[in-house]
Amino acid sequence: MMRLFKYNNNIRYIIIMDELHLYTDEELANILTQYKKQRKRVKDNYEKIKDTDDWKQRNRTNAKTYYHKHKHEFKERYKEDAEFNRARSSYYYYKKQNRLQDFMFKYPGRMETLINRDYFRDQNPFLSTVTPDNDSSSAEPSSSE
Repeated sequence: MMRLFKYNNNIRYIIIMDELHLYTDEELANILTQYKKQRKRVKDNYEKIKDTDDWKQRNRTNAKTYYHKHKHEFKERYKEDAEFNRARSSYYYYKKQNRLQDFMFKYPGRMETLINRDYFRDQNPFLSTVTPDNDSSSAEPSSSE
């Protein structure tokens, strides 16, 4: 059972997994060569047919069919993303004004939305909570990370 995984459309990040089988360097090179050839064939075929009227018409038809089958999912995703985008926009507005504390008190639901979506995974939301009016001891949480 072999699977090829491709990340970021970059051939350097292919991971080959197989149960209890270690490939030799030659086998790995052969697998990668086959994969590169396959991707090139698929890309060349797409480049060849993408401008034909028949393909464009079929592609539009398939897209419309998919949209109509999944319309309710699109609506739900739009509603969820609209709330998230509103929260993110407000966050950046208050951050730019250096008034994050006001944002957290005025819109606790939006802050909760950002936290629930793991928006602050790589950054600390409290970095710019200190304003010239506040002292740093009351506004910033302790950073024991």
